Amino acid sequence: MKPLSIAFDAKRAFHNSTGLGNYSRFVLEGLANEFPSERYLLMNPKKSSLFHNRNEILNEFLPEGRNKILPALWRSFGMASDLKKQKVDIYHGLSNELPLGLKKNNIASAVTIHDIIFESHPQYYKPIDRKSYRWKFKSAAQNADLVISVSQYTSLQLQERYLIPAEKIQVHYQSCHPAFYSIENQTSKKSNRLNVLPSDYILSVGTVEERKNLMGILKAIESLDIALVVVGRGKKYLESCKEYIRAHKMDGRVHFIEKIEIDDLVQLYKNAMAFVYPSRIEGFGIPIIEALFSECPVVSSEGGVFPEAGGPNSIYVNPESFDSIQKGIEKALLFSDRQQRTREGLLYAKKNFLPQPLIQNLMHSYRSLI
Repeated sequence: MKPLSIAFDAKRAFHNSTGLGNYSRFVLEGLANEFPSERYLLMNPKKSSLFHNRNEILNEFLPEGRNKILPALWRSFGMASDLKKQKVDIYHGLSNELPLGLKKNNIASAVTIHDIIFESHPQYYKPIDRKSYRWKFKSAAQNADLVISVSQYTSLQLQERYLIPAEKIQVHYQSCHPAFYSIENQTSKKSNRLNVLPSDYILSVGTVEERKNLMGILKAIESLDIALVVVGRGKKYLESCKEYIRAHKMDGRVHFIEKIEIDDLVQLYKNAMAFVYPSRIEGFGIPIIEALFSECPVVSSEGGVFPEAGGPNSIYVNPESFDSIQKGIEKALLFSDRQQRTREGLLYAKKNFLPQPLIQNLMHSYRSLI
């Protein structure tokens, strides 16, 4: 079988340390490891120190000449001609966008649409950003030969809001960091760096912003005898949460960590009494997968994408009800069903989110385009 020449929108892989960057690096490294005989071209608009230790068969391509001066324009309007010169078979837009001119140059295309939260929850976005996202995402989904959705939930949203045919969309999940499912991290012993934390705690991981709903957790645990560890950065919303903590004399019970090594994060999950994630809306929710692999009970939001990520043995609550969140946490803290809940959660994660089958399915989709 002739090796494929596949090019990727690698902007996020080289310039984003979280979110879309993690997804891009997961796909690229996974393909390089599983299918080393193919040719991979990483279209990067400008140099970066991130992702320098990638697999050597992942070849970086940078714009030249006048395209180097205006890399954003090259990424949208000038890239197709370079792809043609490089004899690319398939171009994969890893982060919701495609360059113009692919069809004209006989290059097959796939685009990953991560979410269209800006459509269902516009209050979290500036009007100008919503307008820009709508044009880019909708255009990419309509013009791509294949739309890759990171969840069934987003797939349905694309069908309903943008009228993308169901047969054009394939769902391909993302995995989490290998530290969560590698054998060497199966110990539950806390490192010395974490010994300052209480022995019994519930865990929250993610950017501290209104959409993630940390305030909901704080109000839910106010009358509970349990500590909370929060991993994530924030700005204005974080300050309002800290004001609530001070006003309700919860200072000694809530612990904030902004930066953490991945091995320590694994141990935080493994030693937590429960992982609490009452987010109002997500494109998927990778922290839920991290908790499942760590055999940590999950409390998350009902509806949306959350049951798809957490599986049938997680606990689901109304994120707008502090009483519902509190009852969910209390249920997770019960030891009577903890072992079965965590065992079934781990099996669900292994069935759906291990990287090797995910990457193999993705390559199968690429080959179906040729």
